[in-house]
Parts: sequence; C-alpha cells; structure tokens
Amino acid sequence: MFEVILAARAESDIAGAYRYHRSRSPLTAGPWLNHLLAQARTLASNPERCGIAEESARSRVEIRELLVGKKRGAFRVLFVIRASVVSVIHVRRATRGPIPDDELP
Repeated sequence: MFEVILAARAESDIAGAYRYHRSRSPLTAGPWLNHLLAQARTLASNPERCGIAEESARSRVEIRELLVGKKRGAFRVLFVIRASVVSVIHVRRATRGPIPDDELP
C-alpha cells in the first residue's frame, strides 16, 4: 500500500474547482468533491496502473495521471510516486492545457 498525499498546489486546485462547481450547481458540488477525493485515494493501491502524463517528458521525475469523470467534465489527477508515497501534485480539468514548465516538479 502507498500513502497518498495532496501537495498544497493540488489542494488549491481542488478548492478552486469545488468553489466553481458549487457556484454553478450547489446540490452536486459535495458529491462531486467526495467522488474526486475517493478516486484519488484509490492511488494507494497500484498507482502504476495509471498512464504516464504528457508533462513527464518535460520533468525530471515521472508524472502519472488518473482521469476522473467523463468527457469534457473529466479531471486529471497528476501525481508522482516516490518509494511508498504517492504525491498528488495537480488536479486540473482535462480540457485545460498541460502544466506550465514552472509548475513541474
């Protein structure tokens, strides 16, 4: 089993997405947040099942991604694996472009 940790940037990403979701659809924002966090917690078991993110080619470390949601509403949970720790570094809507170079690990 791996320990899953949310980096400060990932927490900020999630908080921003939640605020936006809540402003648009207050009744579904809570269940959306719970689903996103539950999916992120699944990384504790076999995080290598997730594909390598395109940002990995520009980083010093291997970045993987877990897709949560469907189509245009999907989010990318971007993470790195170090020993027995999975560090979630970003959570962003899949329709957004890649992480800028200055935000890569």
